Amino acid sequence: AIGNGAMALPMGVLPWEVHKFGGASLANAELYRTCSQLLLREAGRQGDSAPPIPTCAVVSAAYGVTDLLIGVVKESSKGTVA
Repeated sequence: AIGNGAMALPMGVLPWEVHKFGGASLANAELYRTCSQLLLREAGRQGDSAPPIPTCAVVSAAYGVTDLLIGVVKESSKGTVA
């Protein structure tokens, strides 16, 4: 183990990078493309001759979806949603 509680990786094993996207960063199709381009760029930033960096994307609700779901729950509690 390393001092901060992380485990030491075997030689040649790359640590994963995790990127979280949600809300305004996923508001439309163009922003989804922007996020995907960022992931590809980050994964390959070691150069063409090096292996890609293991990269993971965590995606939460797109812009406005959480508010929409909250509204549905509120309306259903009033008995106005079928």
